[in-house]
Amino acid sequence: MSVTPDTAGDLLAGVSRLVRTARSYAHLREQQLGRAGLTHGVLLKLAHGPLRPGDLATLLHVSPSAVSRTAAALVEEGWVRRTSDPADGRACSLALTEAGTGRLEAMRAQQAEVLTSMLHDWDEDTVATLATLLGQLSEALEQAVDTSRHPGTPSAAALAAPSTTRPQEALV
Repeated sequence: MSVTPDTAGDLLAGVSRLVRTARSYAHLREQQLGRAGLTHGVLLKLAHGPLRPGDLATLLHVSPSAVSRTAAALVEEGWVRRTSDPADGRACSLALTEAGTGRLEAMRAQQAEVLTSMLHDWDEDTVATLATLLGQLSEALEQAVDTSRHPGTPSAAALAAPSTTRPQEALV
C-alpha cells in the first residue's frame, strides 16, 4: 500500500504544525519547571539505565556538548551521577539517582495533568489510537534521520531501550 502525494503533504503540514506547537509547549514547560535545556529528555533516557554521554547525545539528537552542559547541571542538582566507565577508564557513564527518579516522576505527573486537561473532551480510545500512531510515525522518522546522518552505524532506535513510550514522552 502506498501513500498519495496529497496525503503525504497533508501529513507533513500536520506534523510541521505539531512540531512547532510542541516546541512552544516544551519551552513553556521548561519555564514552569524552572529548568532550561534537555533536563527532561536526559532524565527520561537515563531512566532506562546508565549511558555514556555520546550515546545519550545520539539518542536525543543533540550535540555532545549540549549533553555535557546539561549533565554537569544535573550532577550538581543531585539528579544524575557520573561514574567511570568500567570498560574504558577514560570514559564515563551517566546514571539517574534516586532524587533524579523522583524529579522525573514529578515531571511525568505534571505532564500527565496538563495533557489530561488539554484532552478532557477526547475519549480514551481516540487518545490511545493517537498515541500508537504517533509512536509508529516517530519510529519511522527516527530511522530515516538516523540512516541519513550515520549510514552504516547503529541508529538511535537501536541504542534505545524497548519501546515503552508513554503519551507524555512524545513531547520530548
